[in-house]
Amino acid sequence: MKQAIFFLVISLFLASPAARAGQGVVDPPAEAAATCQLSGRVADHLTGESLPGVLVRIEGTEKVAYTDFEGNFCFADLPGGEYSLSFEYVSYRKTFQRSLRLEPGQSKAIQLGLAKI
Repeated sequence: MKQAIFFLVISLFLASPAARAGQGVVDPPAEAAATCQLSGRVADHLTGESLPGVLVRIEGTEKVAYTDFEGNFCFADLPGGEYSLSFEYVSYRKTFQRSLRLEPGQSKAIQLGLAKI
């Protein structure tokens, strides 16, 4: 019984942050803390109904996302800067959201309504 308690105490100590303090655990680089997030929701501009499966593209890059069942999309780990997005969906006009400025570490959420063709 004493052996089991001893191993339990040692295991808990080894799992504690104090025990790992000198084991090469480092803080993430400053650039990681300065990344941005750009997210939003896409809906029909007349009904407000969510549009799942909309192709959302950051213009001038290869970054794309698709909206989920509630019309939400998200781009994470973006560097600060200015972005233009395009939105494409069957039977709707291709729409652009230009000049979205993100400062380092900032998160921004947008709402967009697409118009039918």
